[in-house]
Amino acid sequence: YDYSEQRSDVLGRLLAAMDGELYQDAGGLVAVRGGRWQAPTFTIDESMIFGWDQLEEGDEAYNTFTRIKHTYLSPFHDYQPTEGDPWDDVAAQTIQGVIETENSFVRAPSHRQSRQLAKIAMAKGNPRFRLTGLRLSPSALPAFGEPTVILNLPSFGINTTFAIMRGSILMAGNALTGVKFDLISLDASAYAWDPSEEGQRPPLPDTYN
Repeated sequence: YDYSEQRSDVLGRLLAAMDGELYQDAGGLVAVRGGRWQAPTFTIDESMIFGWDQLEEGDEAYNTFTRIKHTYLSPFHDYQPTEGDPWDDVAAQTIQGVIETENSFVRAPSHRQSRQLAKIAMAKGNPRFRLTGLRLSPSALPAFGEPTVILNLPSFGINTTFAIMRGSILMAGNALTGVKFDLISLDASAYAWDPSEEGQRPPLPDTYN
């Protein structure tokens, strides 16, 4: 990068290359995490819930996209942005066809890493459940700052892991009244990886053949 770029743009590229996010830790410091599945340690149950703005449930018939085209920085192509083998949701494509989106992982240094990031992005972009504006009592405060939680809502047939996409603390004057989250359903399968998933790397330039 060069000094003419906004620092937020540079940081965004670095975070995208590691499935990273910034958060505030228990000591009030800004920290970074990402790149691996982190199992939940806290469960939200119906007794904690005041309400929510929207609850969406979808399946392969309602995916926003079914193919992710992705770009990484290939050391074998003179460190130029290089398009990798797209990540496909085959099950959704049999219903909806190919709906493409593009993700830039331009700071990722390998095709494998870029493909794995695309797999994670597919899971996050098309969750089974999406819950926005979930308002909770102060008893849910331990979930604030956590990457994942278990959400147990027997009334809606939901008892699974969710990623916290956004969180805020609710105050009335100086009194804590609760917390508010945006959640998407996500589990460890999004981060699981097998060598068979690496796909086809772009052909090497003639100088390498």
